[in-house]
Amino acid sequence: MLSRRRLVLPVLVALVVGLVSLGAQPKRYHVDAAVSSSGNGLSWAKAMKTLQEGLKAAQPWDEVWVAAGTYVGGFTVPVYIKIYGGFEPGDTALTQRRPIQRPTKLDGANKQRVITVGDNSLVDGFVIQNGRGTAPGGGGLLILGGVSTVRNCLFTGNNLTAGRGSAVCVGPGTTLKGLSRDGREVERFRVSKVLAFRGLGRQPIESAEAGDIVRVAPGADA
Repeated sequence: MLSRRRLVLPVLVALVVGLVSLGAQPKRYHVDAAVSSSGNGLSWAKAMKTLQEGLKAAQPWDEVWVAAGTYVGGFTVPVYIKIYGGFEPGDTALTQRRPIQRPTKLDGANKQRVITVGDNSLVDGFVIQNGRGTAPGGGGLLILGGVSTVRNCLFTGNNLTAGRGSAVCVGPGTTLKGLSRDGREVERFRVSKVLAFRGLGRQPIESAEAGDIVRVAPGADA
């Protein structure tokens, strides 16, 4: 019996290692508006020219690094994708980026919502500007359910044709994370109801708009 166990164990270990090695490794795509033409995005030297190309190429768990510059259009971040702004071409680490000194601007050109975020995605280090949203809202950014993170972003010049929340609209059922400056999660809750004070009154709303004083009521499953 001892000899049989010694033979079986190495076979099982080899099988597990083989399965893990078959799993696809996350990729990093690079986007730089300053390049003359698009490459495959797998390095700064072969960067893609538009963010739309990077988002289309990215698969779950991939990252998209975006160099400083202005990128016009409406963008949809797929599920399990992370996008980072504030880079200088050639940067090799997230700690090298400078979102304030080297702004990466996502621009809706006053005719479309700037960005829609999928479940378990991350948007970090962008100026989100000049969006024009339709219902349900969010001229700058719309999150429709799930768990997503938006940090180190500036919203400016966003508006609506319909719906609520000129800058951001967060749909019911979305889990919000409160993050400290160093990225630690300090609070998590699920939106079930948003109450806004307008004048002397208080009323439930789906999303807040400029001038509202908002209290978020956590859901039962928070």
